Amino acid sequence: MKFCILIFLMLTKTYSIWAQVNPSFDEGNNAYMHQDFTTAIKSYQACLSQGESSSLRFNLGNAYFQNGNIGPAILEYERALQIDPRNKGILTNLEYVRKKSGLAKEKSTFGDTLLQLLTIDTWVWITSFAFWTLIAALLFYKLLRHRFFFYFPASLILCLGTIPLLVAHKHANDAIIIKKETPLLTSPAPTSEVTSSIEEGSRVSVKTEYNGFFFAHLSKKKPLY
Repeated sequence: MKFCILIFLMLTKTYSIWAQVNPSFDEGNNAYMHQDFTTAIKSYQACLSQGESSSLRFNLGNAYFQNGNIGPAILEYERALQIDPRNKGILTNLEYVRKKSGLAKEKSTFGDTLLQLLTIDTWVWITSFAFWTLIAALLFYKLLRHRFFFYFPASLILCLGTIPLLVAHKHANDAIIIKKETPLLTSPAPTSEVTSSIEEGSRVSVKTEYNGFFFAHLSKKKPLY
């Protein structure tokens, strides 16, 4: 019930804005309400040519989930969070879909928590501001009476701001499995032995690509293709 309520609220909240910009959003909402999720997906995808928003990505993720496409749904929720990392509705639906699909709950570190507070662009701006404030304080050292009130806050913000940026860099090559069955191979060759498969919606860290094969890490398991 909570999942359905979040969907309805997001649809009504963005209906008037996107309907005026792109009629495809209006069509997508109508199709979704009539449970024609395939048409809704196509309509929302058409809206992306005019730009993206967290609401559009969220609605697209909902349509994918209702259509049984778990991987694409999780991917769209993740994209929505990159735009609006503090949106509780997106976080709730993402956790719901992952749990419903039997995927393991992802562990959140302190850096992940900081990253979810603000967008990457905002963290870059804050960190840059703290850095140049610290530089200015050092340059005008003799002119400042209460130096501690400049050095300590600027240094603290700079350190804290660097953490989410490092986390974002660490996850820069993360990918979401969108196919229902993705085999794991022992080597990058069509005749390679299939050891197992990755669940749809799982997160992997792509290290490199070779002849159409991707070398990736999945959690703490042995790296495979």
